[in-house]
Amino acid sequence: MATKLPIIISTADGSSSSAAVAMKSESSLTPVQRLMSSCIGATVTALCVTPLDVVKTRIQAQQKESLMNNNNNQSSVRQSTTNTRPIGSAGGVGNGRQFGQTFKMFIKMSRTEGLTSLWSGLPPTLAMVIPGMGVYFTSYDLFRVHLNKQFGYINRYQPLWVPIVAGSVARTLAAVIISPLEMIKTKMQSQLFTYGELALALRHMIRVQGYRSLWTGITATILRDAPFSSIYWAVYETMKQHAFGSPVEPTVPVSFICGASAGTVAAIVTHPFDVVKTHRQIEMGSTSGGGASGVYRTSALLAHIYRETGARGVFTGITPRLMRVAPACAIMISTFELGKTYCRQYNDSKLT
Repeated sequence: MATKLPIIISTADGSSSSAAVAMKSESSLTPVQRLMSSCIGATVTALCVTPLDVVKTRIQAQQKESLMNNNNNQSSVRQSTTNTRPIGSAGGVGNGRQFGQTFKMFIKMSRTEGLTSLWSGLPPTLAMVIPGMGVYFTSYDLFRVHLNKQFGYINRYQPLWVPIVAGSVARTLAAVIISPLEMIKTKMQSQLFTYGELALALRHMIRVQGYRSLWTGITATILRDAPFSSIYWAVYETMKQHAFGSPVEPTVPVSFICGASAGTVAAIVTHPFDVVKTHRQIEMGSTSGGGASGVYRTSALLAHIYRETGARGVFTGITPRLMRVAPACAIMISTFELGKTYCRQYNDSKLT
């Protein structure tokens, strides 16, 4: 039997209104109002958490370089029968503790590259997250309301599968649209690229591999983002409506706690695909093409990383990602819900 989440709206005196009023409150929001709420939330979130995203990407880039060096060393061993250094020794992933420790990476980047390096790729990040989150959150909200109407769940209950399906479809749509911008952002964060160097790399990649290469890593991105979205919205809606008994218009603290918790759970489950995506996108514009990710499909690359570095390897960068995802989800959903609340109040004021 499907788990059902009650949809309730509390009136000013604390009593519960009818489901019809609840649906009217949801339907009163226009797509433009939803879009505005999500875009404002995306801007605030990007400015706050970009440094954590940069650190996560840099740590995963160090892991990729170590895997490439290890593969080259193993080839030399077969030719010269000389023992190679195991991963974890100096220069390997294990020695990347100076990079593997999140705060050490912050300090190192600030000292050696300047404080502004922590916001590397901010312009493409803003160019990506504003339309991306706009499409994502607006689509999710519209899909969710449509499914509730289509299957007759507006009378009282919203089953758990509704946020799962709506979240997955909305996130897949957004991922396809913004994948080229995310690749540019990842490349800029993994190394200190000027815009001129990045443009050259892009032209070289398109000339050699075609325009489809702009969607390099899209499979790993969807494998990461679609399940992430399904898990996130399932946990968020469950906590919001069950654990906190929150109405359709939750308070900011409720949204913040539910968003951070849902984001943490979803990030842990889907992080291995984030590692694979980063490995593939870092190779964008590479002339060598000899990286480990260049010769493996997503599942095979994940298995390769696991064989070389163990479970710790497939969760490389999990600490900075959690430090980024939890507050990002909390800030984004809180701003989004707050924006929708103001829009509902505005709509109601026009009717009175």
